Amino acid sequence: MNQRTPREVLRLFHGAMKAKSADALADLYAPNGVHEFSFATPNVPPAYVGREAVREGYRKGWNNHPLTIESIEDVFVHESTDPEVVIGQWRVKGTVVATGRAVTLTGLLELRVREGVIVHTRDFMDVLGVANALGRVPFSDAAAMSNKRLVERYFAAWNSGDVGAFADILGDDYVDHAHRELVGVPAIGTAVTKFREENPTVQVRLESLIAEGPNVAARSVISFTRDGQGIERRGLVLFRVSDGKLREQWSTYGA
Repeated sequence: MNQRTPREVLRLFHGAMKAKSADALADLYAPNGVHEFSFATPNVPPAYVGREAVREGYRKGWNNHPLTIESIEDVFVHESTDPEVVIGQWRVKGTVVATGRAVTLTGLLELRVREGVIVHTRDFMDVLGVANALGRVPFSDAAAMSNKRLVERYFAAWNSGDVGAFADILGDDYVDHAHRELVGVPAIGTAVTKFREENPTVQVRLESLIAEGPNVAARSVISFTRDGQGIERRGLVLFRVSDGKLREQWSTYGA
């Protein structure tokens, strides 16, 4: 049995990215492993299903790639309460081959590793950042900024306890997938009010936002006091936006 930890596999994943080695990357996957692109990526399917699909897809994608990667560093690495899962935001420094212009790009990976190999990846690459670096803009900057602003308003309502604002922020069919019993504005508002009553000092601090197409990823820290002890939990919240409102949420926070 392979004893590599999820964090070790993440390091190897970054090494394969830097080397643009499709073989090194594919060999990190289980035979039926899935690599899912959570943000829309031009000319790329929503997912590669199976190790060989990962190999073929990245071999095509990295062949004659217009960017040279010089370094990959962690922005953060979060090991969740699920021992199979590691989440890492990365920052790449590189150059555009055609112009020699220096660029910095970012993205986020959520890996589920079982017996030392990847069974599922959620890839939140900053497609817009890559496109901008290459002078190719697939989505409107204005739309991305609008979606980010919607997420900022959501957390502002959380922090103030103004659950009435949710009617203008959340869709009627809004679903929190971390709490599947919570569907719709009234249910979310009731849950937030209850949590704030139990934890009156609660605040959520946004550390970074990545927006692409209809999706927004928010790196955040929730802090509150319980039994006289200050508690901070860092996590990741992912949102889907449609018709000017938040429609779905996926979240994970450390214990």
